[in-house]
Amino acid sequence: MQKPGQIYTNIRIRFRHPTESWILMEGSIVNLLHLKGVEALVINSRSIHEVKKLQDSLKEHQYKLEGIIDNSPAGIYMKDRQGHYMILNDAWQEILNLPKEDILGKTDFEILPPKQASIITHNDEKVMKSGQIMKLQESVSYPDGSERYFLTNKFSLLNAENEVMGICGVSNEVTELKNTQFALEKSESWFKAIVQNSLDFVTVVDNDGIKKYVTPSVKKILGFSPAEYLDINFFDNIHPDHELNLISSFKELINKKSKRRIKIYSKIKNSKINGFGSNIFLVINFKTSI
Repeated sequence: MQKPGQIYTNIRIRFRHPTESWILMEGSIVNLLHLKGVEALVINSRSIHEVKKLQDSLKEHQYKLEGIIDNSPAGIYMKDRQGHYMILNDAWQEILNLPKEDILGKTDFEILPPKQASIITHNDEKVMKSGQIMKLQESVSYPDGSERYFLTNKFSLLNAENEVMGICGVSNEVTELKNTQFALEKSESWFKAIVQNSLDFVTVVDNDGIKKYVTPSVKKILGFSPAEYLDINFFDNIHPDHELNLISSFKELINKKSKRRIKIYSKIKNSKINGFGSNIFLVINFKTSI
């Protein structure tokens, strides 16, 4: 028996309901035997059956949500208003390449190189101030010099009063795409350096025969500046005797996506160039691009 006036708390028992089902009750017991003329224990109880059902439902919902987050291939994380990590999934932990206990409660400045941490923190602040969902490109670098790139959706986390309490990020890796873009840009740079300094001139023509690109050497060979030569039909400069053959070959190349060499006469701007008359004999290597 407890001392007089002492309360038993957190007593939970199941009672049989008239419907034959069991309901969960929570109660407290007060010993009043110390009071004169009182020979009783006071039991105060209430049903917590519905509360327990809600708690169980909430817990199940939380387990499901954690399962979705942890098994997502995208990096998912939540930070508080000051940028401290509150939640992160396995994918983001792998990306940061640190144990979770070394990430939770810390900011990006304690985890990432200063430059990247500054960029990410600036993005976070921008999202929280705007209240909008933003799609951003971000990266994470590693001690070995490698770098991974991500396309990240970020949005503000709001409390019950609709105040910003933090931020959530969902980052999908695009490293392979980014590296392909870098390689393409490098390849284009090499191509441009080669064709810009070629003794021959290179022309890019669309499917309608309109000239869209030409190298500077066209000035030396035909006398036209690149600006004068572009955005007009390629066949306008071709000698009438060769025009039909060239048009036929052009259509064939478009349909078959192949390459072919054609010999034609083309107009030149200045009849004194290299001792030619009003036309110049050209050997054209045609190739379609897919």
